Amino acid sequence: MREGARTAYNAAMGRPLTLLRQLCAAGLVLAASLLIPSAAFSQEFFPQNGTMPAGWVTSAGANAGWAVSNTSVFQGTYSLKSALPALTNANHGQQAAVEVTDVSSGWFDAGVVNGQNKLVPSVTFKIRKKTDAELSSVSLNLLFKREGEDAPYDEVFLQRVAFNGEPVTVRAETGYTADPPQSRADMLQHSVFRDVSVQIFAKQSSAQWVELQRVSVPRRVLTN
Repeated sequence: MREGARTAYNAAMGRPLTLLRQLCAAGLVLAASLLIPSAAFSQEFFPQNGTMPAGWVTSAGANAGWAVSNTSVFQGTYSLKSALPALTNANHGQQAAVEVTDVSSGWFDAGVVNGQNKLVPSVTFKIRKKTDAELSSVSLNLLFKREGEDAPYDEVFLQRVAFNGEPVTVRAETGYTADPPQSRADMLQHSVFRDVSVQIFAKQSSAQWVELQRVSVPRRVLTN
């Protein structure tokens, strides 16, 4: 380093530094600011004493701030991690804190509509937390897709689903209809009938949607 550049560098390092760190997790940008003398980094690994550094704030528009953690560190004992609940995509190095259990599905007998027998895809499941994440409820969005199609043909949004252990049943509005005397069993075997899968997504607050599970709907008739 040339002498002039070295002098400028040393002068800058002697002043308090304003650090802006951005974390991109599952498409979310979390920002926090720190004003701290550079000398604080000289003896101990960061963050010192396992405490939140003075001056760190959650920037306006951020989804969450920062938290001290000892579960994953590069050096020393502690590190800082996003305080956002882990409803994040596994492709970004985190696992969802919510999972789907006790899944069952089939084609619900929706009765006679406009003189025609009607079947609609139906899925029942429970939602539970896998960790001690501070979540009281989540929003769910279910996409119904026909075999061979990328875009959903129907979807159902649930604003608030609590972690109460109760089963959740979701049915599409769109299904298949047929004129009598075709039975429901006959409808499932018809040449134009196409199988359907259901993608279950969850999110909390303004976090990004995370896919929890994809369910293939079997060809069986449900009456309740």
